[in-house]
Amino acid sequence: DVVLDTGSKRKYSSVIRNFGGWGNLQKLLKVLDSIGKKHDQSIANVATRWVLEKESVLAVILGARNDFHVEDHQKLFQFTLDAEDKSKIDEVLSSTTKATGDCYDWERGGKW
Repeated sequence: DVVLDTGSKRKYSSVIRNFGGWGNLQKLLKVLDSIGKKHDQSIANVATRWVLEKESVLAVILGARNDFHVEDHQKLFQFTLDAEDKSKIDEVLSSTTKATGDCYDWERGGKW
C-alpha cells in the first residue's frame, strides 16, 4: 500500500479516485502504451498529443527534469494520432468519471 504522507501523494490519490480508480488508470496507461509503441513514442507524448489535437487547445506546458525529457518532448511533433488511436483512448475514457468544471474549481475544493 502507498502511504499518503505528502500533499502531492494525497492529491494524486484524489485524482485517481475521482477518475474512477486505479483500474481505470491502468487501462488508460495500457492503451497509451500500445499507441506509443505503434508510433515509437512515450506514454507522456501520446497523452500530450491527444490533448494538443483537441480543437480548443492551443498549447500545452511541458516540464523536463533532465536531458532525456527534452529529447522525448522533441519527438512529440513527429507524429499525429490516427482515428483508431483516438477511438481507443476515447473508449477507455468513456468508462471514467468526467470532471464537471475546470481544474481550478476542483483545486478550490469544488466538485470533480
